[in-house]
Amino acid sequence: MKEFMASNPIGWILLLVSAVVSIIMLIANAASDEAKWEEEMKTREEDLAKAMEETSEKATKLHDDMVNLQTIMHDTSLTYQEQLTKINEICSAYGV
Repeated sequence: MKEFMASNPIGWILLLVSAVVSIIMLIANAASDEAKWEEEMKTREEDLAKAMEETSEKATKLHDDMVNLQTIMHDTSLTYQEQLTKINEICSAYGV
């Protein structure tokens, strides 16, 4: 083996340099992929937080509208027509 390595040292040096470059490229690509995944996760977390906020706002509005509908129906100072008009105003926002 010693004679074989001595007979072609340039080939072995090129092999060693190629191996080192390949390892460096592998590590660099892994770091790049990790950065891409981190960015993707950050984007998805932001989208999820936005969706949760929108859902919370819509649920709060729906709850408030339900309370308003109940208040209107139990309000004896309003005539039937006034109650109906106010109920229709609230329901129109929901396509009903």
